[in-house]
Amino acid sequence: MGAYWTDKNAGRKKILSLTVVHKRKCARCPPDEWCNAGHSSAAIMRSLPDFPRSTSRVSAPDFRSGQSEIRNADRLVNCCNKIAVDPLPHLFYFFWVRLALPPQNNDRETTSVRPLMRHLPLALAFSLVAAASAAEPAKPTTDLYELGADSKPQAGVPKGKVTKFTIVSKVYDGLTFTYQVYVPAQYDGSKSACVFIGQDGNNFVREINEQTKQPGAWQVPVVFDNLIHKKEIPVTIGIFIDPSSQQQRAMEYDTLSDRYARFVIEEVLPAVAQTHKLTNDPEGRAVAGYSSGAICAFTMAWERPDAFRKVASFFGSFTSIGYRPAQGEKPLQPGGDLYPTLIRRSPIKPLTIFIQDGSNDLNNQFGNWYLANQQMVSAFEWANANARNTTNRYRVQHVFGDGGHTANHGASIFPDVMRFLFKGYEPKE
Repeated sequence: MGAYWTDKNAGRKKILSLTVVHKRKCARCPPDEWCNAGHSSAAIMRSLPDFPRSTSRVSAPDFRSGQSEIRNADRLVNCCNKIAVDPLPHLFYFFWVRLALPPQNNDRETTSVRPLMRHLPLALAFSLVAAASAAEPAKPTTDLYELGADSKPQAGVPKGKVTKFTIVSKVYDGLTFTYQVYVPAQYDGSKSACVFIGQDGNNFVREINEQTKQPGAWQVPVVFDNLIHKKEIPVTIGIFIDPSSQQQRAMEYDTLSDRYARFVIEEVLPAVAQTHKLTNDPEGRAVAGYSSGAICAFTMAWERPDAFRKVASFFGSFTSIGYRPAQGEKPLQPGGDLYPTLIRRSPIKPLTIFIQDGSNDLNNQFGNWYLANQQMVSAFEWANANARNTTNRYRVQHVFGDGGHTANHGASIFPDVMRFLFKGYEPKE
């Protein structure tokens, strides 16, 4: 195998070309000589099983004043592909093997490569740096959000208490749900507390992710401790509900109906109210979730604004997950991508909504999450701008970043979201 540089006159411009050939017996050369001509024979290509073929013309390093390119790429090996993965053996081949071999008979081009030896240290150093860079994993450049001070325990701030319960639902035909109740240290039972209801509740509550052994993403009890202590939100009891199972999650969360809202209103809230005094004011109740939990929270408020009027949606699944085509006597079941249409075509409801998403969110067979959330915001803005009366308006705020389908962005702004939802609210009881 050999490599050599050749100078070719092209007008006044010198073109430096790199030719890679395998020096072996060739049917088109004399039987007593090795092939130096780069003949396009099957034997030549079969002798290089470890390298990919290429018909492209690939630029080679310009070590001299002229242009450089790999010639005869249709029958030669595109070594650049291998160099990007494993550069050292190929540099050895390009710059050492050929130079170390004695000149062959009639090999007039070999001597032209001798002046290139002075470039060998530079080429080796460059390749070593490139190899080291390629070996390092690429660092993420998006979704770089971190929790702030309001999401971390602070000195002198009393901690609330979280207790776990289970409930067997009649609304969901005997399915069992687990939920956790956060009670702030400031709650004394003398007044009704505001209510926060989070879907996929354990992820909102947990201090440590048991799978990764890393701190929980949301740290909502810590946020409530800090904001209630600073009186930036009212005394609020948090109810964090998990789906009955992951298999049932889409049915419970992505279905466009009032069933889940009825489950919370008729079963969960009365169970918590047996031991804690909760507000009945819909303006004092906030519902929240992420992904399918977000559309679930919005559906609760959309279907029952008499019970819930504050919504926090994080990378919400306003897509076609819940869609089911009509089958027999079963009618078509719409998905969450219908909501922008419903918002535009329905009378304005007295809701406060916060929407978060990122430009790197999911895009799959159910829809494009980022576009879906933009459609939601656009629908709210259109509805407000074209309202027929002057009193009702959606109170909407949105934040779009570069995050994906993760909690990073939403968790980092969660304290501000709570401030927005409860801004100006004065408990009536």
